[in-house]
Amino acid sequence: MSTAVRPGSLVPLQKAALRTDARILAGRGWSVAAIASRLGVSPSTVSRWLM
Repeated sequence: MSTAVRPGSLVPLQKAALRTDARILAGRGWSVAAIASRLGVSPSTVSRWLM
């Protein structure tokens, strides 16, 4: 069993940290597109996180 992480896949801890960052930036009035480009994820991912 390989423990290598595929590019583009995040370990849960990283994902939780990014989700927290997204919420903080949204609280500062950032747009979904701006957050997505800042964090390097897709806008649909950001909008899912902010629901």
